[in-house]
This record gives sequence, C-alpha cells and structure tokens, in this order.
Amino acid sequence: MPRADLTPGDLVRSYREGKTWSRDRLAREMHRSVSWVAQIERGELPLTDVTILGRLAALLGAPLQEFIEAALGPDTETARNRPYVEQLRLAIAGHPAPESITAPVPDGPPCDLESLRQRTLHIWKGIHASSYREMGPAVAARPSPEAWCKSSLDRVTLRLAV
Repeated sequence: MPRADLTPGDLVRSYREGKTWSRDRLAREMHRSVSWVAQIERGELPLTDVTILGRLAALLGAPLQEFIEAALGPDTETARNRPYVEQLRLAIAGHPAPESITAPVPDGPPCDLESLRQRTLHIWKGIHASSYREMGPAVAARPSPEAWCKSSLDRVTLRLAV
C-alpha cells in the first residue's frame, strides 16, 4: 500500500512494529489499554485528536505531520509553503535529536566555531522575531552537535598530528 494511503492506525502499527514494540508496551507508554491500541490499529476508533497524534508520533519516533495528514488529510498549502516546519518545531521545542525523526536535509557549509556562533545568533534573532518561515531552512541546515563536534575533533587531531 502506498504511504499516502495509510490510515493513522496503519501508521501506528507500522512504527510500533518498526520499534519492535508490543501493543502492550505502546499501551503502557500511552497510559491506555491494549484494547485501545488494537482498536486504533484496526481503524475502529477515530484518531483525530492532535494531542494524541503528537504523543504517538513522539513515542514512536515518527514525523507528526505524517500522522496528521493520515488522520485529517494532506494540507498541500502547508506542505508546499513550509517544508521545514517539522524540523523547526522540533528544534524550538528542544527535541534532543530532531534530525533522527525528520527527513534528512543535506549538510550545510563546513563550520568553524565562529561561523557556528554567527549562524546560531542569526537563527536566534529570527526565531525571536517570529520569522519562522525564513528560519526553517537555516535551522534545518545547521550541523548537528554530534557532526560538528566530530569534524572539529578531526581538525584538532589533524593539527596535532602535523
């Protein structure tokens, strides 16, 4: 079945099985019954509450937008105009690893400490000015802390070796 035709229940089942979680485990994490999870997966209970969709997406490590589109239908205007919304939302919310649950974005330019400071300051000012549409690509293109630290350590190691 194409991804676009999946129901919210199909997504729950797919992501749950991808994590090798049992229905019982997901039920405990959601503070619901196993029967509730089974009914959601079979499509017997409607899944339209955005709060519940958000909790499921977060627990299952899935993009919230995918659950929302399956439950409420695709919002082509949003998808066309705001491609970085999910990445930006997770970054603002302080998700520890937004790149792990959103579509990968090509790495930005190589980054030294001063460049990283400047890019961070630019993003910080834009976010506080509520310029979310403009900041989406900048946030999505930022290097992950792990990648930046690794490349920085590689440069330091190379300098020490020379």
